[in-house]
Amino acid sequence: MKRLLIILVAFVFLMGCSASRYRYTIHERVDPVTNEKFFTTAGNYLEPAHSFLLALDMQINDKDTPKQTIFLVLGYAWSGWAFIQAGESLIFNVDGEVIKFYSDNGSANDRQVNRGIGDYPVSEGAMYKFDRNKIEKIINGKKVIGKVVGQKLDLHFAVTPENQNNFKKMLLEIK
Repeated sequence: MKRLLIILVAFVFLMGCSASRYRYTIHERVDPVTNEKFFTTAGNYLEPAHSFLLALDMQINDKDTPKQTIFLVLGYAWSGWAFIQAGESLIFNVDGEVIKFYSDNGSANDRQVNRGIGDYPVSEGAMYKFDRNKIEKIINGKKVIGKVVGQKLDLHFAVTPENQNNFKKMLLEIK
């Protein structure tokens, strides 16, 4: 439930802002009931080939504890559904090497119709298992492109030097 709440908060930011006027941010908060520390990033927009919004951020649960769990959080918004698939549905090509990230559910647990919020009537979110070695390859790549595999459509994107710098900042927060 907390996971979906955090994704929903990220989408509120996503829907109200466009990539050109929204900055990359880092947030840390503590759940007042459980004292669990959460770390999230927002605004790491990928360079889409179309007019959709696509952000790839990070979430750390139980930060600074041995129970720490880390996820890549993908947010998508546009006028039509992609139906992001479960499995290896976040794929990068880094200087010719294919790198894949795995999602347990794809966007099945996080699809919304956004009535009256921004210019994007639908949004989806998916969480991917984190792999530091793969992220480091993306950071160090000279040419990085990728796609998100959807049941209805694939979302193609490019990773910019700004995205790579944001990924570096993400890694600094992980112990």
